[in-house]
Amino acid sequence: RAPMLALSAAACLSFGASNVAPPLCSHATVVTHALDTTGSEFWGRMQIAASTSAEQLGAGLSWSRSGYDGTKHAALLDAACTQVPKQGVAATVPFAEGTDAHAMVDAAVNRCIDAGVDVVILNTDVYQNNRSWGYVGAINANFGSRCAQVAIEAAPSDVLVYGSEDEFLNAGIAARAAALLRVLGRTAIPANFTSSIEEVQAAVAKDAATMIISLGSGATNRLNGLSSLNCGDDLDLDFPHVGQQIYGQGAAVVLWAINACKGNFIGDTGSSTNLQITVSASADIAQVREGWQK
Repeated sequence: RAPMLALSAAACLSFGASNVAPPLCSHATVVTHALDTTGSEFWGRMQIAASTSAEQLGAGLSWSRSGYDGTKHAALLDAACTQVPKQGVAATVPFAEGTDAHAMVDAAVNRCIDAGVDVVILNTDVYQNNRSWGYVGAINANFGSRCAQVAIEAAPSDVLVYGSEDEFLNAGIAARAAALLRVLGRTAIPANFTSSIEEVQAAVAKDAATMIISLGSGATNRLNGLSSLNCGDDLDLDFPHVGQQIYGQGAAVVLWAINACKGNFIGDTGSSTNLQITVSASADIAQVREGWQK
């Protein structure tokens, strides 16, 4: 398992002297929406993977975060896309359509493309822009449904889904939760959502057969042992989980950004495409049940 890395505001593997521009398409800039307080280990592991991939390619890497600030996110993208000579660019776009932040970042993505810079979208599948070069990541609604199937097989008395308000700034996490609750809604298992840790604690104290599903590793860690299933990612391979492979996304996005810059299509499709990183699943039903039958 890869070691943890503290997430810095902007991490850069330098390519040559600081006052010398790197050669064309020899550097990747990745703009993320990461917060200091939510999911830092998640993004730390992805950054490790991206750094390793860049080293293997002999490329440079710049890694930045906006903290869900749409204005900052757009500015980081604008800066990445005005590099001379042109370099590889990838970005997350977590904001819900119809919000000011979505409009600002979508406009920045389109400015990049208008300037001749192909942008790879990372991790945030809900964002749709047919002009982007492609998408690297998982499909939140799909594995949200798979989480529901795990819950159905575990057969708890009821289900409580937990995610913080910060996490619900991400339209993908909202789609994941909606799919999970939609599938459970077709069964006789009562299912509800909360963003309150106190409500989770009260539910478990009231009924030991309540199954708690957390929407990602950050949520799982905050619940401090109350969650039975991490519906989000594979940060802790030993904990029951269904979700995205963090390391796989980080490793792939640098390769894709560099190839997008060069105009190289990966595979034989002759066009840009999506790379759906395989969902990681380790949710032994007996182990899941242990989580809410203690």
